[in-house]
Amino acid sequence: MKIRTGFVSNSSSSSFVIFCKSISYKDVLAKKNTYPVYIDGGFGESGTVFFKLTQEMFDYLVSKKEYKRIDGFYEVADLKCSDGRPVLIPAEAKKDNTLKVMSLEIYNYSPETLEDFIQDYIK
Repeated sequence: MKIRTGFVSNSSSSSFVIFCKSISYKDVLAKKNTYPVYIDGGFGESGTVFFKLTQEMFDYLVSKKEYKRIDGFYEVADLKCSDGRPVLIPAEAKKDNTLKVMSLEIYNYSPETLEDFIQDYIK
């Protein structure tokens, strides 16, 4: 018998608690982030599209210096699935008082290729 622990869902979205701070597009391009950068791609079919900015996506943003359908950029210190149990504050968030706590219903989609990213968020 297989026993699963942690969050398991067949839903197209999941609830997350995110320890983060907003970062400007200019600061993203200047690599002024301390933590990994995530993109808020706006509302998807059943929640917010929120995904990690890959090096390939970053390189494209630097070369084009434009985007159309991105609602914001965030430095994310930690992202925890909220499955009804209390979420412990990570050590990093306790040390960095600039971090905010955000709760999102995240739609389980992120662009898999650079072409998907360009089609969905640039053009």
